[in-house]
Amino acid sequence: PGRARRRGSDGRTDGRRTTPDDGGMRLLLLVVAAAAATAVGAVAANDEAYSFCRDTSGGRWVPTWGDEFDGDALDTSVWSNKANGCRLATCDLRNAHVRDGKLVLVSRRHGPNNYTSAAIETRGVRQWSHWPGFRVCVRARLPGNASAPHTNAGVWPAHWMLPDHEDCDPDYGEIDILEMVSGKGTAWSTYHWQNSMPEHPCRYPQNHSEVAVGTVLTAWSERYVEYAVEHTGDYIAYVINGIVVLNVTSGDDRDKEPMFWPRPFYLILNTAVGGGWPGPPNDNTTFPLYHYIDYVRSMRPAGAPDDGDERGVRKW
Repeated sequence: PGRARRRGSDGRTDGRRTTPDDGGMRLLLLVVAAAAATAVGAVAANDEAYSFCRDTSGGRWVPTWGDEFDGDALDTSVWSNKANGCRLATCDLRNAHVRDGKLVLVSRRHGPNNYTSAAIETRGVRQWSHWPGFRVCVRARLPGNASAPHTNAGVWPAHWMLPDHEDCDPDYGEIDILEMVSGKGTAWSTYHWQNSMPEHPCRYPQNHSEVAVGTVLTAWSERYVEYAVEHTGDYIAYVINGIVVLNVTSGDDRDKEPMFWPRPFYLILNTAVGGGWPGPPNDNTTFPLYHYIDYVRSMRPAGAPDDGDERGVRKW
């Protein structure tokens, strides 16, 4: 509602997987539903040492910044609280702690409709631009119980990226590396954009477009899975455990093809509680919930200058 889409209490979109009824003003590009998810192939969770952000692809990519969470506390010089990232829950930075080489985002129920959770971001500190390109990888065990799906209602973990700007989202794009709702076992990979840009900013939802794919996972709450993205000026590739599950390419027809903008993106890691997509928790939802993150890693093309993009120095 209102003149601009400034994100709701959790920074996410409600009801976005419905077909718009606005005379075609928005084009919603989706690869959805169980059949589509199954067509991608079931990707089994694993504990293998492979990392997309350690694969140099024949020397074409080189590692840059990463956080292996080896200390005894969250590095608050890099990560800050995203106050609007937890939906029905209150985001509390004390719910994000480092233990045994892992980042743990904890969600708790304190009483009826009383929740705390965690959402952290690298905004203004670690940011990445599609020129010259970047890879970002997050290896995680998601909150919930894959063996008892009835206990996961209202749980919404996400690893996602937004451009650093003061305008409306997703005017300059949104990269959802991973979302899972209510522990249903489908990992969603999505790119959002506004097809009215640049002439008409802040026209969400009427000019909102997206392309998405759902990938069926197994044992996602018991074993670590690496969720990754590679973005250049020409494409965005979404990668799960080294398997490309979605390629998004830009084009000249902005009503039908995704748009990329030269804005640096920052990373967000969160567990939202409730929201329009998963709905609220119910009496069967088991708390506390633990979202374990083994590492965050990044790469850039070999030979590209390390000119400050990843430290948020360059402003567009």
